Amino acid sequence: MSKVGAIARWLVCLCIVAGAAGCVLVPFVQAFKESGLTESDRMALLPPRIKKFSDARIFGNKTDALDVVAPDARAQIAKQLGEVGEHERIVKSKVEEVEWADSANKARVLVKVESYKITQLIVTTVTEEQHWEYSTGGGWLLTSRSKTEG
Repeated sequence: MSKVGAIARWLVCLCIVAGAAGCVLVPFVQAFKESGLTESDRMALLPPRIKKFSDARIFGNKTDALDVVAPDARAQIAKQLGEVGEHERIVKSKVEEVEWADSANKARVLVKVESYKITQLIVTTVTEEQHWEYSTGGGWLLTSRSKTEG
């Protein structure tokens, strides 16, 4: 075997080993990102939580919606959801603005929510102001929400 052929094989083996090592590290890198240790990771983790809350409300699943609510705010938000749950249906929910605070450990989110009252069948739009906080153990949790017309 020539010297060039041996070097070429060596390089091919080295590339295969390096590529395989990268594949092994993927779960660890993903777990690190999901831990929310960096500001950008926390920012990336918020949209799926907002979506989970919004989707649960659209499908009328109050239990799933409350899964992403902070324990100390759960009673108040459960009451808010219960007041409109049987008389109103949400058609669409869209994030309009996110304002980050405290190194992306807190967020103020404005969400446009289109819904209709079952007795009227007229779609109206309200803006919800949602406050979310990040905790290492629980991820992003909704701490408060309020509605404004418009």
